Amino acid sequence: MYKVHWSTVAVSDLDSIYNYIGQYSAAYASIFISKIFQAIETLIKFPLSGRVVPEFDLDRMREVLIFKNYRLIYQITDKKIEIIAIHHQSRKIV
Repeated sequence: MYKVHWSTVAVSDLDSIYNYIGQYSAAYASIFISKIFQAIETLIKFPLSGRVVPEFDLDRMREVLIFKNYRLIYQITDKKIEIIAIHHQSRKIV
């Protein structure tokens, strides 16, 4: 089974997204965060289910679409999934 590790950037992204959505609706912010954790649970079982991040084209760096324009970017290492970022598609990755 894979273990999950969060980068500091990903934790900051999670907080920022929650706070932004929470300005308008705490309920929707909680739902969005739940969707992120559901996606991670799927990745633990099927780590290769995400597509390769096109900007990097590295097989170990992948992404899943969470909701609308948000991408959960992660890297697979030996029995570990590192959540690198939760990224809005309108922003540049690099």
